[in-house]
Amino acid sequence: MNRRASGTAAERQTLAGALESAFAKLESSGNSWTVVHVPDISFVLCSTRSGDGERYGIAVELKGDISSRRDHADVVGRVLSELGSVVFTRAVEFATSAMERGVDPTAGLELLAGRIADTIPTTAAWDEAIGPFYTSRQARRLLGDISRQALNERTQRRSILRVRTADGIDLYPAFQFDRGGLVRSLPEVLRLFPERIVDGWTLAGWLRAKHGALGDSTVIDWLRDGREPEPVLDLARRAAARYAA
Repeated sequence: MNRRASGTAAERQTLAGALESAFAKLESSGNSWTVVHVPDISFVLCSTRSGDGERYGIAVELKGDISSRRDHADVVGRVLSELGSVVFTRAVEFATSAMERGVDPTAGLELLAGRIADTIPTTAAWDEAIGPFYTSRQARRLLGDISRQALNERTQRRSILRVRTADGIDLYPAFQFDRGGLVRSLPEVLRLFPERIVDGWTLAGWLRAKHGALGDSTVIDWLRDGREPEPVLDLARRAAARYAA
């Protein structure tokens, strides 16, 4: 919305009126988001509820031809609706707690925003198959702000899966991360596949493939569901032996 901040008073009034009207319609319809079109600009408007039950509107400008493509706008709306309800609630709680303690909640917001942004995976050409991906910095943050050396040591031991692009950039598939770290038992599986026998891309594809021995489940889904790891470990041992042959 910054692009409109320097517009004329009439333009700002038109935009504010359009957003206010759209928000009112969201409230009455029970929908969580909609697309708002005003001259030369389009927004996805999300209606979300904070922890205390109060309703808020969040508007994000749609760039380029996305504003005219309903399928893309639908995706943006769903993502914004899901993220908005969580992030906005936490933001209200954060600001309220800070003010109650006599702390300025606006101090360090740039750092806080950066930390939130670091949890959003990076897009890449391999996304459809095994992505999205985290960068090294994002992976370190998700693992508890560990050092570069600590991440490198885990990578060398293959207790975390790294893939390397053709131009030498290290990426970490997002599917291996769970709340608080990696998917349970996954490091045990990864360590059965030394890099000298199978590269990261091949291993990532194996982890995301469906296996008959797991009832057509993928390794990642099996472990993420909290099932016993032994069937996966047995499958991994046999696969590692084939790769090493």
